[in-house]
Amino acid sequence: MIIASGFVETDNSVTEIKWSPIDVTLALPGDSTIVQAVVGKKIRVLSMFINTTVALSLALKSSAAITKIPGLTLAASIIHRFGGDLSNYVIETNVNEALIFNLSLAATVRGALNYIEVN
Repeated sequence: MIIASGFVETDNSVTEIKWSPIDVTLALPGDSTIVQAVVGKKIRVLSMFINTTVALSLALKSSAAITKIPGLTLAASIIHRFGGDLSNYVIETNVNEALIFNLSLAATVRGALNYIEVN
């Protein structure tokens, strides 16, 4: 339930909705940290939009070793939107772990995401 602009009620507490830009340029396929880990918290992505310079496969990860969403196929030069419904989030990391994008090809990926930090 949205309480006020920029805040949401989760687990009987009010949580700030945060925003992070996505600006990744990799010369080789691999990982890029999008949101740093927060001690004692999970990162729950509520919505995101992304655009890529080339068609590629994107995996969303919680730490370098744990793939949460493998192989999203993204077309080049199209805005891809995910989420937007507070009851159905895009991805949630494990506690104390960062949100990481893994790109299958060298590329530039840009966009933004909204997330909250939860216990």
